[in-house]
Amino acid sequence: MLANKLFSAIYICGTALAIATTTLFALIYYVKVAPIYPEFNRMKTYYLRYIENGEKGSPRKNVSNPSYPLVRDHLRKLKSASIVSAETSGWDDYVQLPGDDREIEVDLKLTDPEFFKLYEYDFLEGRPFTAEEFEGGVLTGAISDRLAMDIFGTDTGIVGRTFSLNYQEYRVCGVFREGSQLLPDSYAQVILPLTTDEEYDEEWRPFVGGVSVTFVSDDGKALKEEVDEIARKFNSSNPDYEVGFLDLPRSHIVNVFNSGIYQEEFVPIRSVVKKNLLILLVLLLIPALNLSGLISSRMDMRSSEIGIRRSFGGTRFQLLKQVLWENLVLTISGGVLGLVIVWLCVLSSSGQLLTLLDSNNSNEVVSFNLTPEILYAPAIFIVAFLLCVVLNILSALVPAWFSLRKPVISNIE
Repeated sequence: MLANKLFSAIYICGTALAIATTTLFALIYYVKVAPIYPEFNRMKTYYLRYIENGEKGSPRKNVSNPSYPLVRDHLRKLKSASIVSAETSGWDDYVQLPGDDREIEVDLKLTDPEFFKLYEYDFLEGRPFTAEEFEGGVLTGAISDRLAMDIFGTDTGIVGRTFSLNYQEYRVCGVFREGSQLLPDSYAQVILPLTTDEEYDEEWRPFVGGVSVTFVSDDGKALKEEVDEIARKFNSSNPDYEVGFLDLPRSHIVNVFNSGIYQEEFVPIRSVVKKNLLILLVLLLIPALNLSGLISSRMDMRSSEIGIRRSFGGTRFQLLKQVLWENLVLTISGGVLGLVIVWLCVLSSSGQLLTLLDSNNSNEVVSFNLTPEILYAPAIFIVAFLLCVVLNILSALVPAWFSLRKPVISNIE
């Protein structure tokens, strides 16, 4: 590295660029699909966001949210679901600061106690609201540590104190470690019992209301069959009105890559994987070809050294191993630099870079909360290291092998 500073610098910078782009690519999808705080149940999570409803026999159907009575009277009885949670998000909600005329806009979720089993929030103080508080519609709720700092100037010793949300007083039952807006299904700064909303159980039409439903299940197929059976029983007993659950509940993985409601709008997961693998291959192959050319020219410059070592008994395997190890050191150096570049770019963009592949991104958030689980993921370290190894093999193996196949005399010349 010291004897060939220009070669080393070009090699390391080229590797860093390749590793940075592929690591960013991996990090974007890691945030979308990996079990990250507080969504540790992602691989077993299913969503029911919409139901189809309308007059029986009519080609025109409405698509609406499910109702809480549907959850309470039917979905909680499903045998294939270990957790069933209903929630709805607030809209234009503000916390009034004590002794101040200012207000803070907050992300609010109205939900049930099952929400805290579905999303495993760390409580720094206190606890979630209880089933008794939920049933009684008690004006209590949990708030995030960052919001607690904004309201009270501290995130400890505030359980039992009150805060004003939309000019209504609520008692703090617990303080949890805030997640990230990059995980919108779980993200909230204030979590209140759904029953504090007077219209929480309103059902405008059969099964139609204003909540979203999330399940945890070990058997998605059985879950869908049970949900479809609810619709079948209702439709067979109602002569004028019918409902349908489309292709829902939908798994988390499917939900990540498909925002459409209907099955015909779906992008198959297999095609998504193929496209992403192709992109990853291009991101690795093009830098590998460029680095391979550099290594090939470098091998020609070292031909005398190689010839002398072979004439003194050095085998092709020993020399090939030396070349691969030398280039692996350079590649890992570039990989470390690439990781640093990615982290600096993600931090400087306040997480906006992690939304680059969102095709329908309408999020108005300009600064995302980047949790340690996102920034320091062991899986990303492993991916980066494997990328370094692959890039090293692709770029160094072929030119080194062809150089070592030359006769000893031609190397010395």
